Amino acid sequence: ISGSKVSQWNLFQCMQRKFGAQEFNYMPESLVLPRDKEQLAAALRSDPHPWITKLSLGKRGIGVSVISDPEQIPTDHDYVAQRYITNPLLVRGRKIHLRLYLLITNLHPLRALLHREGLVLFASSNYSTAWTSFSDLSIHLTNAAVADRAEKQSPDNSMLLSDLWRALEAERGADVVGHLWPKIHDLMAKVVLSEQCDKDYDRRVSGTCFDLIGVDVLFTEEMVPYLLECNNGPEIYTQNSETRKANDLAHKLVLQDLVPMVAIHGRPKDEEVEHFQHRLENFMKVNDIERCGEYGGLGGSCITPSDIEELWKLHSEELHRGNFERLYPSSSEHYFKYLLHGVSHLDKLAHLWVSSNY
Repeated sequence: ISGSKVSQWNLFQCMQRKFGAQEFNYMPESLVLPRDKEQLAAALRSDPHPWITKLSLGKRGIGVSVISDPEQIPTDHDYVAQRYITNPLLVRGRKIHLRLYLLITNLHPLRALLHREGLVLFASSNYSTAWTSFSDLSIHLTNAAVADRAEKQSPDNSMLLSDLWRALEAERGADVVGHLWPKIHDLMAKVVLSEQCDKDYDRRVSGTCFDLIGVDVLFTEEMVPYLLECNNGPEIYTQNSETRKANDLAHKLVLQDLVPMVAIHGRPKDEEVEHFQHRLENFMKVNDIERCGEYGGLGGSCITPSDIEELWKLHSEELHRGNFERLYPSSSEHYFKYLLHGVSHLDKLAHLWVSSNY
């Protein structure tokens, strides 16, 4: 998954052109700088609504500004300018964003999972939309590094995602909160699938690598989720754990589920193999599939040894996934239409296996 904000916007636009703004609407209006400098300047002159500019490959809040004047437009590096979301969801009077953990374990066929736990990161000062507030990043940015630089470190600057859900249930009701996780699932699946809009996923030997991505999502007051950015190599250890106890706990919870998922396992236990064989035989019987030689499964009417190996990897992930939830393959064919380079035999087989077994 690209960690470049410019690339993420280009991929989002690519999918939006193909499938429409109704289906791909999870990013705020954005412009690329310096390419779109004149367009942004015209927007600022016609409408004083603020924009936020971010370095395309920036981290830790470095190079971020909230601007409302064409004279403030940066052009010294590659930036993304986003129409600023002025009605964010507030908790304890402060702006927040969610740090979610996305795991890609394979590309052909695609396998992606999302951890149930995550972090809620707070701005270190109470929220304001006063024009004079936009120069104070401790109000408008939720990065921990911004709090560090402002010397406003506090255990209150973060909380576990599960604690946020409980707080929102008490405030808004379980029905409202119950709709948020499916929205996040859909956003995450589309982020993953948009990656192959301009070219197919890289070809790698199945099971030889994985990628953990920190995905930042902001909810509006109306509970609409927006993708802020994707971070390759997210922080998964905690410095200053006394002031970041929630960070430390979230990192440990993700790691304890990540390692069993991606570790190279030795010989599987006999009961695991027996369980898989039982499921495989039942799967083949229910779906009227027969075993065949290595090159006999191209039509999808029989299953090859390589196919069985891929199903075993999928099954093994299911055994060890802990609190990771499967995004893809899913039990629904809904996302097949976004596979722009065609739905492969293995894609169909993985979908059939998941819908039959989990």
